[in-house]
Amino acid sequence: MDIDVRAFSGDPRDFYEAAEVAFSEMPRDEDLANWRLAFEADRAIAAYDGKRIVGTAGAFSFELSIPGGVVPAAGVTIVGVQPTHRRQGILRRMMRLQLDSIH
Repeated sequence: MDIDVRAFSGDPRDFYEAAEVAFSEMPRDEDLANWRLAFEADRAIAAYDGKRIVGTAGAFSFELSIPGGVVPAAGVTIVGVQPTHRRQGILRRMMRLQLDSIH
């Protein structure tokens, strides 16, 4: 099956759990509440194998001070691919979509 890389849609818990697995972590309910505080679903990208999320890429918004003012910026975060789907170009595709979107 082809992997579909697109803007995330769905339950944030699914995104969180997929990201935790990609980082070899065990998803824990007590961490989910804190994670939700920083998660920006409208800036998240996911790789889908059917309905299953197998890759994640997120960004958080902040402002960056530069000489003469302040500009919006994005902090790239929570980028990973589950072990079952690595070495297939999924990470590259997610990063290309994310960097194009951020730009």
